[in-house]
Amino acid sequence: MKKLLLSIVAATLAVSIGCGGSNSSSGGSSSPGGGSKVTLQSIQVTPAVTSVVVGANQTFKATGTYSDGSSQDLTASAKWGSSSTSVATIGSGGVATCKSPGVTTITAKSQGVSGTSTLTVTAIPPTLTSIVVTPANPSVVAGQTLQFSSTGIYSDGSTQDLSSSLTWNSSDTNVVTIVSGGMATSKNPGTTTITAKDGSTGIIGTSVL
Repeated sequence: MKKLLLSIVAATLAVSIGCGGSNSSSGGSSSPGGGSKVTLQSIQVTPAVTSVVVGANQTFKATGTYSDGSSQDLTASAKWGSSSTSVATIGSGGVATCKSPGVTTITAKSQGVSGTSTLTVTAIPPTLTSIVVTPANPSVVAGQTLQFSSTGIYSDGSTQDLSSSLTWNSSDTNVVTIVSGGMATSKNPGTTTITAKDGSTGIIGTSVL
């Protein structure tokens, strides 16, 4: 009877130890830090659409949006490209140089994700290069009036009537006076220089009367 009791106690201890080992193994199965990895979902390039004249620079910005809803400025790290390098080129940092009239797509790429923007490059507006005053070197009898006109010649070869927008002057108002629009009134015999001046550029056209 005593031996039977000892056998039962020994068996109970063995089972208890065995269960404890099983519990210890089961508790180690959970792994900490098992959350999903944050990944780049999209890139927004701004400005999304823009127009710039030839010779100017345009700075673009790339903003990445991630799977956890966060965002990050990727301008410095993104790989930039232009679909038409004859229209505009773009370097690291998102600065585009506009070279010729046309349209190009600007791309910012990072981690296999791309964002785009449309850049339109326009021609530089023509500039005024000279002014022609007509009639050139006319004669008029004292007391009569004479209408002058001025034609602006531009860098692209085009012309425009500027008579009403220029400042008119006579070098000798005792001989001839002239008002805005180019209407001259002769007062006394003599010679005077008629000038038509563009205020923004300082370009002058002349005629001797």
